[in-house]
Amino acid sequence: MTITIRPAIQEDIPAIVNIEYNTLSSWNEAQIAAEFIRLDSIILVAGDHHPTTAIGWSCLRHVAPEA
Repeated sequence: MTITIRPAIQEDIPAIVNIEYNTLSSWNEAQIAAEFIRLDSIILVAGDHHPTTAIGWSCLRHVAPEA
């Protein structure tokens, strides 16, 4: 599998939730879904082009003067 980093789409949410449930993170599905509607958030996933193969993710938010 070739790994690429791309913008996340709504269909990636189940894969992101699966990643979170299998790590020591505290993000739940509602929190992840809420980031998709924020105008100041950028969500990226690592995997191939198919939403079910996300193997990593990152959520970035611009909060002046930081990101």
